[in-house]
Amino acid sequence: MELFDTHAHVYDKRFDNDREQVLSDVFAHLKYVVCPSENLETSRKTTDLVNRYPRLYGAVGIHPHETCHATEDSLQELESVARENHKIVAIGEIGLDYHYFYSDKEMQQKWFHRQIELAGKLDLPIIIHDRDAHGDTLRILREHKRDSLRGILHCYSGSLEMAKEFIRLGFYISF
Repeated sequence: MELFDTHAHVYDKRFDNDREQVLSDVFAHLKYVVCPSENLETSRKTTDLVNRYPRLYGAVGIHPHETCHATEDSLQELESVARENHKIVAIGEIGLDYHYFYSDKEMQQKWFHRQIELAGKLDLPIIIHDRDAHGDTLRILREHKRDSLRGILHCYSGSLEMAKEFIRLGFYISF
């Protein structure tokens, strides 16, 4: 069985001094790693990194904390990046975070919808951040349900019953 990590922010500045060694150690045990993004800046960093490391893949997206800075132009840039690079394999990290309100609920929900639409347009899976927002996350995913809607809930902390609902929609669960 080949294992891969679906969520490693290897662009983070904490890895600036030892990124090569960290990735070398990781790839000794895992076949692939997906690096999700949080905003345009980290989407660009992710794209640069996936071009340098053959077994590193990326996701571009706007994290719920960052949605207060999102614009239609930023969404268009994410679309361009995803279209132009075959190593961008998902839209993420997107979703809702009702624990920390760096962006209000309405703004988070708006950009969650918009990025799910982008994933559908590009036929890419989504990487979902869902913190203290399980009901709204499930509702929004149901609103967008289609055969190609798929992805993973990152760092899931909801109930077993709610997890079963996400799984019925075709999602994987990460703990």
